[in-house]
Amino acid sequence: LGVSTENMWLGPAQRMPLLMGASAPGFPHVFVGTTRPHDIGIGRIEAQAFWGRLTESDYFDGDPENDHALLAGLSVVFEPAFARGLFIGANRMHMAGWSGSDPSAIFIDPYIDVRGNPYGDNQLLSLYARWVLPDAGFEIYGEWGRDDHWENWKDLLLEADHSQVYMLGFQKT
Repeated sequence: LGVSTENMWLGPAQRMPLLMGASAPGFPHVFVGTTRPHDIGIGRIEAQAFWGRLTESDYFDGDPENDHALLAGLSVVFEPAFARGLFIGANRMHMAGWSGSDPSAIFIDPYIDVRGNPYGDNQLLSLYARWVLPDAGFEIYGEWGRDDHWENWKDLLLEADHSQVYMLGFQKT
């Protein structure tokens, strides 16, 4: 559990991550999560949820009504017991207008529904895999992301390439 303003890094990329990285200043946020991988029998899992307040630049526009936004995120990484060094993860972020007086709008609403876009909000999703082979000094990773809502699972599966981004990478150390 903590409060911070430091940059957050999500995903497997060493440079240019898809969702969050160190290319911009941090923002005030609170977070709760595991401090290290937790053994669940079939593997190990790590998770973190965070909520932050984004502030619009003074130079962007003159409308003081939309100067703040809520960024809520969830990150989960699983390492199967049968394949140590293989990490499978998912990240989800939800950005919406700031409604400072309603706690459910801040802590619950971003995780309830991924369909529709009634309030002008935005949702980002990424799925990734990273395979680390320490004895060989090699790792390979890939991530797929989507920047849009979908109506149902059929819409997501049939139009998986709608507003998508993907990345593949490797490194030898």
